Amino acid sequence: SIKLLGPGVEMLRNDIVDAYPSCTVEKVKDRDLEGYKFTFDPVRAEDLRLPGLPLSPVIVKDAGLFYDDYSLACLSVRKAIEDKEYREQLTALKGCLNTGGSMYWSISLPYEPISHNAGRCEDDGKTLIWTSSDIMSRFDVLDSLIAGDESVSAEQKAQVDADWIQATFRIYHPITIISVISIGLTLLTLVIVFRGNRGRRAAEDNAEEVVLYGPEDDNA
Repeated sequence: SIKLLGPGVEMLRNDIVDAYPSCTVEKVKDRDLEGYKFTFDPVRAEDLRLPGLPLSPVIVKDAGLFYDDYSLACLSVRKAIEDKEYREQLTALKGCLNTGGSMYWSISLPYEPISHNAGRCEDDGKTLIWTSSDIMSRFDVLDSLIAGDESVSAEQKAQVDADWIQATFRIYHPITIISVISIGLTLLTLVIVFRGNRGRRAAEDNAEEVVLYGPEDDNA
């Protein structure tokens, strides 16, 4: 789910609903800002795109056996430098914020993220929140980089490959984990039973080899 608050969200609501007819829309208010919470179900995280927003997240999935790692990123500095149309969208966003607008961008994850650069968290760390101030602080750096300002520090240049909104989270495969544990327990049980049977057969063989002589045998 993603929560968007502030001016302009009303216009985007229909675009988002048209793109994702199955999403649930809930009207919300937080800190004197009104907007909507969009819950996308079902939709794969890596396919999520918000039409008309430069804030649409790009989510890359790294599949594994026991879990999948997802890297979420949006507001790319490098893309803004290389893509004029994308830069114009960011400029429009900056103009909206400079004229008294506010933005509240949040995403709720199924688990607490491995890493993120959100301004604050809620719901035991599973809901990440970025506000206007978190985003506006990056525009000066972007403008300096685009203008080729020689006074830009090495630390600021390093932000070229660092998206303004970043988070990495992990989703486990419980069925796979349970299956592996079940197979392991089954194999362990088979080994124990096999060793037990082999030990019992060895004991029986040893018992058959023992010859007992009675008193009559001794006299003979």
